[in-house]
Amino acid sequence: MGRLTTRKGLREFVELALPSIVNAEPEAILVVIGEAPKDSLGTSIQTVESIKAQAERSGVANHIKFLGVITDKVILATAYESADVHVFPVRHIPGDPESLGMVAVEAAAHGVLTVAFATDGVVDAVSDGKTGYLVVWNNYVELANQVLKVLREPTGTEEIHGFGWNQFGQAAYTAIAATFNKAK
Repeated sequence: MGRLTTRKGLREFVELALPSIVNAEPEAILVVIGEAPKDSLGTSIQTVESIKAQAERSGVANHIKFLGVITDKVILATAYESADVHVFPVRHIPGDPESLGMVAVEAAAHGVLTVAFATDGVVDAVSDGKTGYLVVWNNYVELANQVLKVLREPTGTEEIHGFGWNQFGQAAYTAIAATFNKAK
């Protein structure tokens, strides 16, 4: 979910992790909600077309679906609640940090675990072992293993994840405050 930018690392995930996930779980489907920003620098670097081309090269083209931008809150909530896992393969790019990782907080608010690289503001948005799993950046083998772990051992309970909509505001505030304090 979100903008398809170089920093989000989706094409690299499709190349370096999705094939092993699909090999272990042949029914797995990566659903992508969002699109590349049209008016930003580097728009052509990580596009839907480039991700689809990588999926073809990696043999997983039938395991990825692009839904585009969804603005309807009910449909977006349904998408979150239908997911088995939220994958957030954010790349560490000096000078272009992921400031918070709000989609990970949103996923947790919907009871969906996030598997992400431990980089930038993502570490403030994912409570490792509670709202998801953080993996050493650029370790795609471990990222795939954690995704498989969540797919095979789903919890599906809001109590384990720790975020419900009634806690969303506090969780977002805590994550934003932690990011702000790190920047000082």
